[in-house]
Amino acid sequence: MILLLDVDGVLLHAPPNFGEQLVAATGWKGARREFFTRLFADDEFHECMRGAADIIGVFDRLLSEFGNPCDRNLLMQWWCRELVINEELIEYVRASDFSTVHLASNQEKNRSRVVAGQLAVHGFFDQAFFSCDLGVAKPDRNYFECILGRLESSPQDVIFVDDTETNVAVAGEIGIRAIQFTSNDQLKRELEN
Repeated sequence: MILLLDVDGVLLHAPPNFGEQLVAATGWKGARREFFTRLFADDEFHECMRGAADIIGVFDRLLSEFGNPCDRNLLMQWWCRELVINEELIEYVRASDFSTVHLASNQEKNRSRVVAGQLAVHGFFDQAFFSCDLGVAKPDRNYFECILGRLESSPQDVIFVDDTETNVAVAGEIGIRAIQFTSNDQLKRELEN
C-alpha cells in the first residue's frame, strides 16, 4: 500500500506562539490575521501554488495594500522558516509496512524547497509531490490523477492523509482511500482498520 501524506497540518505544524514569532521575526505592525486571510484567498497566491507565479510579487502587492507592515525580505525568511515536525507520526510511518511513502502538498516553490529539506533529513519519504512542481493543486482531482500517473498506481493502492476535508473528499471520489487527519491517535486507529 502506498501512503500519501499532506505536509502542513499533518507532518508540520505552526508553533502555538505563531503570531508572536511573526512579530519577533519581521517587526510586523498591523493586522496580521486580515493580511493572511487575504493572502490565502488571493488568486495570484493560488497561481503560486501551481507554480505559475512567484510569492514575492504577491507579498509585495499585499504588503503595499496593507501599508507595509513589515519588510518583505523578513516576511520571506519567516514564510520559509522551519516548522514543528510531527515526530510521532514520522516514527509511526517508519515502523509501518507501506510500500512507499510520499509527500502530497500544496506548496509554492520557495517554501517547497525548505519543506523538502526539513523533512528529507528524517529519511521517511520516497518522493515529494508539490503542487508547484505538478502545475496543479489540491483539491483539483487532476492533482491526484497526476500523482497516480507518476506512481503508475491505481487509486485502490493508495491511502491519502490530509487535514482539509475538501481535499479528502476529492481524493475519495476518485477511489483513493482518504483519511482526514485530526490527531496522531485518530490516524493510527483509522490506518489500523
